[in-house]
Amino acid sequence: MMATERRPLSLTARVMVFVALAIGISLVLIGNLVLGAVERHFAEQDADELVVINQAVTQTLQRVDDPLRLPVALSQAVSGHHGVYFQVWNGRGQLVFATPGADFAQAIVAFSPVKRIHADNLATWHIDGNAYRGVVTRFVSDSQEYRIATAIGMDFHLHFLQGFRRSLWIIMLLTGGVTLLGYTRDTRLYAVSRTRCAVFRPTDCICDLIFAACPWNYGIWPPPLIR
Repeated sequence: MMATERRPLSLTARVMVFVALAIGISLVLIGNLVLGAVERHFAEQDADELVVINQAVTQTLQRVDDPLRLPVALSQAVSGHHGVYFQVWNGRGQLVFATPGADFAQAIVAFSPVKRIHADNLATWHIDGNAYRGVVTRFVSDSQEYRIATAIGMDFHLHFLQGFRRSLWIIMLLTGGVTLLGYTRDTRLYAVSRTRCAVFRPTDCICDLIFAACPWNYGIWPPPLIR
């Protein structure tokens, strides 16, 4: 029994496969770039706010030299910031002050102090189901060494990114689907209209189809003959 020979894909089908791959890859790249830009923006915002908080804490440590008054002064060092937490530990590993609501004892041990706060050296950790993004710094005042853990709650950012990511991919899928459907319809109509050209002028017809397959030429329809 002779095996049936599979018919190759038509030129129109191959062009459509190429266009679908090009559109899909382009949309995935655009989506990842947009998400990366948004996440980077949040990280830079957090870094700027952490710099302000850290400066307020170090100024308080430098101004107040009485260990008994230091916890009270640190409790008043930061105001007007929501979702911000910090803890101060002395060189002997004793907790000097901690804002209520978070325990950063593990972060003090796990992360090395940084000299300068910026978006690239922020650390992320989870405590009791809550996510934090912050940094550990070292400060020396009058031969007294302190370690400062400063962090911002990430729950709002994560919730926003989750919804934004879902909406973005839905928009991308709809855009790709509508574009591909419209391109498929126009390509079929054009392929039918160029059947006569394929018979009498095959070289020009192939050039036209290649020109039409370029996504950046979409909207120029029908494409001019390449002579």
